[in-house]
Amino acid sequence: MVRDHRRVEGISNAVELQICEVRACDRTEATATVRNLRGSVFRSARFRRVSDSPDPIDLELTGIIWYGRAVDEILAGHTALVTLRGAAAPILRSGNLSDGWQSIEGCNA
Repeated sequence: MVRDHRRVEGISNAVELQICEVRACDRTEATATVRNLRGSVFRSARFRRVSDSPDPIDLELTGIIWYGRAVDEILAGHTALVTLRGAAAPILRSGNLSDGWQSIEGCNA
């Protein structure tokens, strides 16, 4: 497994989500419980990097459920259920103690 913890450089509104649990996934969409590690993340944020792969990705945050309500933002440090759309959806995985947690980095649109 590749562990590359370099940040996305040159992005003033950089955001990062840790994937806790992938609840559903198909070829172009994933629903996952995530923890916001950096910045306020808004619906329509684009993610370009996943922590355990050197290859670029393209995922868009299309939905956020926070405490049972649809919202437009996840504040730093909070956990939410999100929908991510894009061809990279199948590479997302649930985290665990032995393998660690995957994170995705990008920026708000």
